[in-house]
Formats: sequence, C-alpha cells, structure tokens
Amino acid sequence: MPSTDSKPSSNRWRTRREFLASGTGFLGALTGCSLHAGVVDADDDTPTETQTPNRETRPANPSCPNDHSARTGPVTIATTGALSEAVQLGAGLWNANPSPTADRLVWTQMGARPRFDERLADHFTAGEEVAPSGGRSNPPFHVATTLSKRERAGKALVDGTVDVAGLGSTRAKPEPTEYLGDRADAVVRELVARDGWAFIVSPALAESGLGSLTPGEIRRLYTGDITNWRTLGGPDVEPFLFLGPGVTSSTNTAYENFFFAGNSTPSALDYRAGQASQLVSAAAEHDNALGVVQASGVRLARERDVRILDVTVDGDRVSVYEEGYPLTDDVYLYTLDEPDAREQAFLELLSSPFGQRVLVGRGLLPVEPPAEW
Repeated sequence: MPSTDSKPSSNRWRTRREFLASGTGFLGALTGCSLHAGVVDADDDTPTETQTPNRETRPANPSCPNDHSARTGPVTIATTGALSEAVQLGAGLWNANPSPTADRLVWTQMGARPRFDERLADHFTAGEEVAPSGGRSNPPFHVATTLSKRERAGKALVDGTVDVAGLGSTRAKPEPTEYLGDRADAVVRELVARDGWAFIVSPALAESGLGSLTPGEIRRLYTGDITNWRTLGGPDVEPFLFLGPGVTSSTNTAYENFFFAGNSTPSALDYRAGQASQLVSAAAEHDNALGVVQASGVRLARERDVRILDVTVDGDRVSVYEEGYPLTDDVYLYTLDEPDAREQAFLELLSSPFGQRVLVGRGLLPVEPPAEW
C-alpha cells in the first residue's frame, strides 16, 4: 500500500508525451481562448488533436531527484473512470485561465464561479515557486490529460510517461498499487473524491422520522423480510424499493458485495432504472421509497430535496461522505515521491471548495459534505 497519504507528484520527465493543454472544447468556444484538446486514449500511441510544445528538458540531477524548478512543458495526468471528467474540466479551466470577475460565459456554463479575484491558474500557483502567468489562455503552465485503462495509467506513472495518475477505486480488483510493481512504496496519494452509490429515501419518509438504518435492515427490506416501514420506526406503509442499473464486480465491488453476496440477493424490487435522474425521480414521486443512486446522482438528489440516508455501521451513524459508508470508496490521484510546485498547484484546484463542488461534485462525491461557500 502507499507509504504516504499526501499530495501527489512525479519526477519522471524524460519520456513524457509532448502534448498540450487538455480540457473541454466549450471553454475555448465560450471565452475565445486557444485551447488545444489534449484528451487522448492512452492505449493509442498517437495523441489526437494535440500540439507539441517547444520545450526544453532539464538534465537529470541525481543529487536532487525532486527538484523540478527548471522543468518546462505541461503537467500530464492519466485518469480512468469517473474521475476523468473532473480532471478534464479542471484542465480546461486551468489552460483557459479565466477571470472570476470576467469571462462570464465560462462561469455560466460551469454553473458557478470561484470566490477569489485572480485568474484561476494564477490563484492556485500564487503560493508556489512557479513563473507568473501571461493572462487569459496563458497560464503559468499547461495541464494535459489522457484517458487510460488502470493498468496503463499505473505503468505510465512508473515509467515516467505521466506526472499524475488516477487508478480508480481502491476496492476494485486488483488494487491500484498492484499496477505499480516494486515502486508501490514510493507512491504519494491525494484523496480527491469518493465514488460509489448512496441510499436515498422519499422526502415523506425522512419527514416521518425515519432515521439511519443498519446494513442488515436494508438487506432485509430488499429481500422482502421486512414488509412495512412501521417495523423500522416509519409510517404504516409498504416499502417501494428500487435499484440502479446492472453492474460488474470489477468496477462496483462495494455494490456487488452489499446486494449480491451470500443470500441477500434483492427479491422485493418494484423498479430498476438506468439513469440517476430516473432513480431520484422515483424517490421524489413516492412517499414510501428506498433506493440506491450512483454518486453522480447525489447532487441531483440534494437539488430535489431527496434525503441521502445515513447508515449505522457497528453502532456509528455514517454519512455518505464518510469512510465506512457501505457503498462508497475513496478515489485518489497517485504520483511517485513528493509533488513539485506545479503538480501541487493543480491538485489544490481539485481539492479547493470550488473544485470539490463544481468539478468533482459533477460525477463523484466530494471529500467533505457540501456547504455554502
């Protein structure tokens, strides 16, 4: 397992792909910025729609392996799974370097704007030893992203092809560090999100006084052993139960283990749907519903005042944002050794209140419960 839980980094630069400025096309279109799409499939050796920047590579200095001060070129990040969207959006914003007080079309598209005055990339590099920005579309450095399978992302991190790698859920098999071979002990990891599923209940059930349930009580509902909410302190009505789409154990281990392990296979289902919006609507439109929604649906549930159910595990009440919730898992970004100033600055964007709410919160759960900011 990783030896350090801190900020990610990598000092392997010699073989990095030379592609620049990833992100989403709408940012460039809205701001008039010159963004070069840098989103590629890591299984394809030819990056698509990329430009090769003119840069110099600092000669290796064995006496100071983590000194990246003279390095140029983009920070490169390989991601897989649900984290990819947050990283790509963050890279697009970073490369556009928009102003929070101007570039209004960008913030309208994002649905929110930061609560600081500096241009976005300038703000997060202000405390680091990074050359100053040249303005809009000219951040202190660019960020390039690549879409990758887990094993390829891990190999790219070890061999120096990328600076930072996202390896998916730590519950998925094999564990992420198994892709790092004998370099696993050198990994530094940054917790950036939680992924998985959340239990949701109808607003009427929550208002009736139904509180936290235990995993055993939830399973008994889904197997039909409990047929009335009154048994659990709720109203005198039968439960309306639903699940999300079919999943595979390799990518949703927690979901599989909770619902399909042993003799707890759901048998009292009333509804199954493939989209988070459908699942949230099922909870909102019934007075007696319990179901599960993907992490991407938690934000929608909050917007519709659908309650996210806490679960009591070993006597402790656990929210969906806390470790120990049965259907969620931590998601990290990994690097080797300590981060340089540039990698640290981009990670600050993802971990900031703005990054957690607007970037990570689109498809994953933020590390901390959302709050007004």
